[in-house]
Amino acid sequence: MAKTLKWKVGEVPTGRYRSFEKRWWPDACYAGTELPAAQIYCKDDYEPKKAKTGDHSELEVRIACWYWIENENPLRQSFRWRSLKQRFATLQEAKDAAESFVSNHKEIWPAKLTKT
Repeated sequence: MAKTLKWKVGEVPTGRYRSFEKRWWPDACYAGTELPAAQIYCKDDYEPKKAKTGDHSELEVRIACWYWIENENPLRQSFRWRSLKQRFATLQEAKDAAESFVSNHKEIWPAKLTKT
């Protein structure tokens, strides 16, 4: 099965105020687009070493649920972030859950991707 999502980790903070900035956990766009699909949230800052060993707080997966804004002419789409109920201990579990949910629920995809 082809991957639906393309994951990207937040950039390492640089510059004058880098000590005050937080590195973001991975987020995903639909493969081949820049349209948001999922993001992973954790109370702790993203550190690759801790993410690999699982030495962090539980992970939350948020999914972008796309919908039509009907009060506008022309119609356009937007999305809301919705969280999965389950929490995850490892980064790979969280990514797999997001991939599975998005693949099995095409009704939340942007219209650009669901046209046949």
